Amino acid sequence: MSAVGKAFIKAIGKPSPRLPFQVPFHHPGDRFSWKAFTKEIGAGWYLDRFLLLFCEQLAALQACVDRWAFLGAPSTNRVILGRNAHGAILTLENDESPALDSHVCVLDPLHVTWWSDPNAGLSNLLGYWFGERALPAAFLDDSVYARWRKETGEALADDEILAIKVPLSLGGTLDLSNFQVENIDEYFATTGPIYARASGKTRKRPGAPRRKR
Repeated sequence: MSAVGKAFIKAIGKPSPRLPFQVPFHHPGDRFSWKAFTKEIGAGWYLDRFLLLFCEQLAALQACVDRWAFLGAPSTNRVILGRNAHGAILTLENDESPALDSHVCVLDPLHVTWWSDPNAGLSNLLGYWFGERALPAAFLDDSVYARWRKETGEALADDEILAIKVPLSLGGTLDLSNFQVENIDEYFATTGPIYARASGKTRKRPGAPRRKR
């Protein structure tokens, strides 16, 4: 096994259940460079179904990213690489370029932000950003989810997330009472217009916009 594959599996583990690896890379070099890793790291659900990575089902989340376009997403050439149980979405931007020029970003519902780093790319995603758990905590921190699983004994359906009610950037906390199970598509459809209207006011005073539940 490659050093990259070992680093990824040590940090994230193996998928369970495992799903077919399906990432629609546009650039031939990216498809070729990742081919060797697909059998090693797999695709599907990781960390007790906290992460969903590298599979065909993720393509449907393009609509969720579009609904939060008010954050200023960096490109239209986007590939969805994964999501977590709180609805954070891992994307690859400008994928028509080779891997070194393709940036990895995270749409972060916990803070209502769009995270990016000039050093985060497809070429070092597996070995460093996953292997060293260097991606933002909003994507990799499963502590709230683990508490919810332990206390409720429940499992999320494939289209559900444990959604935050009041984002951390608006004074919310990581207490379980600030989370509830929602359909992921409905969550982004509902919150998108509300946060878009409120985005110009959050700098003046904290306070969460009200949502129908």
